Amino acid sequence: MRSIGTTIAIMAAGLLLFSQSAFASDVEAELRQMQDRIAQLEGQLESGTAPLQERESGSGLGALIENTDINGWAAASYNYNFEGFENSAGTANNRPTSHGTSNSFQIDQAWISIDNPADENGRAGAHLDLTAGAAHGGGAGIALYEASISYLAPIGDGIMVEGGIMPTLIGAEVDRTNANFNVTRGIVWDLQPTLNTGARLSTNLTDEVSVTLGVLNDQATRDLLGDTDNEKAIAGQVAWAGEDCGASFNFSWGDNRGDVNRFIGDVVLTYDGMEDVSMWFDYTVVSDDDGVAEGETHGIAAAARLALADDMGVAVRGEAVIVDNDALETETYSLTVTGDKSLTDHLTAKAEVRLDFDADDGLPDDKGAAGEDVAALILAQLIYEF
Repeated sequence: MRSIGTTIAIMAAGLLLFSQSAFASDVEAELRQMQDRIAQLEGQLESGTAPLQERESGSGLGALIENTDINGWAAASYNYNFEGFENSAGTANNRPTSHGTSNSFQIDQAWISIDNPADENGRAGAHLDLTAGAAHGGGAGIALYEASISYLAPIGDGIMVEGGIMPTLIGAEVDRTNANFNVTRGIVWDLQPTLNTGARLSTNLTDEVSVTLGVLNDQATRDLLGDTDNEKAIAGQVAWAGEDCGASFNFSWGDNRGDVNRFIGDVVLTYDGMEDVSMWFDYTVVSDDDGVAEGETHGIAAAARLALADDMGVAVRGEAVIVDNDALETETYSLTVTGDKSLTDHLTAKAEVRLDFDADDGLPDDKGAAGEDVAALILAQLIYEF
């Protein structure tokens, strides 16, 4: 009996072990099936979302926003003119038209820039600038400053095609008040156009040399949204950009109203070869071949900024304008000294002293009438950039 009972016990234990082994084997098989199924679902999910991600980052709104740069600034100032207090006409004894009222606070410039550049990744682009304030654009209303469309044609190293309202190629100083050494723009600036409506082509001949050629409605800052005649002007630039210095020859030539052809030639030299010093030189000649102003006007300007520290510096600009035409022969000079200090990463303060000299006493006195040979102006400005 004992041997039979032992045999039965051994058989029962064997059945139990076999059933447990079979159960474990089934569980492992089910786990492998679940893992395979999860892997299949992950593959389907990745393949399904890839086109969506490609659309979001490639050609849709996401890519447009990602490639668009939006920035701007606001500049406010106070100026004190030593001859302007009794002038009820608002014409102060200084040259800069952007600061024409004396002992006055003003908004110099409020600017919004939206840029989606044309490049090899997205060959079509556009640029839009809106501005307000006393420094170009004028007054409290919002003015359209630049609106242009561009296309990078896949020809050679690339040819940039641009059309619309665009800043001039001429000159060292620019309309953007945060991009200049000084608060006011110089008397040579007054000889140069600021904006043109037209089209132009530009390309790089080498890594350092570029050329630009364009056709304009008008050389001067007018007819920006229309064209009142069939006359056109041509404009161009040849520029060289080295590691520490650069040079450009800029020009425009064409009708200047009344069957008068005007040529504007401009040479700009820049130098940044010293660690703490930046410099530029600008020579401009304006020549009319007929009319009451037949003759030439020459403008020479030079400026340098010395960085006194990482967050502060001082800039000096000297200028001369010599007019020699049938209507006028005169000489004017200007000297400007400007200090700048970064108060925060976004806020910069500037203080400026400017002296203008007129050889023929052509500057207005405190009544607004011509008769002064010297003008003195001091300014303080705050610029916030974002």
